[in-house]
Amino acid sequence: MPNILVVDDEPDMRRALRRLLERKGWTVVEAGSVAEALAVAGAGGVDAVICDIMMPGGSGIDFYDEIVKRDKGMARRIVFLTAAAEEPEVMQKVEARGTPLLNKLYELDLAIDAVTVALLGRA
Repeated sequence: MPNILVVDDEPDMRRALRRLLERKGWTVVEAGSVAEALAVAGAGGVDAVICDIMMPGGSGIDFYDEIVKRDKGMARRIVFLTAAAEEPEVMQKVEARGTPLLNKLYELDLAIDAVTVALLGRA
């Protein structure tokens, strides 16, 4: 059973994603900050990550850059989810990393598909 790390500073969003992902039968671990997410991911056992971009204390882009330094294989296993998905600066940063980007206001239902594709990156 895959282990999915959900990183978002909003507890309600983490809870909604947890419910969605657990219905698929996946194990979900939550982190409310970049620092917490790095600690969880650094401990190992994370198969894929769904991560907000705009968070106090560090962005999802910061998380991505740091975790990929530690484990290059994680680069294809991270999905970004943000309310700022249509902002050009956000889009450019995510596109430069080749990572999926979902709009949390309109595309939450696509999270399962995006994480499924991210899990393929484990191979």
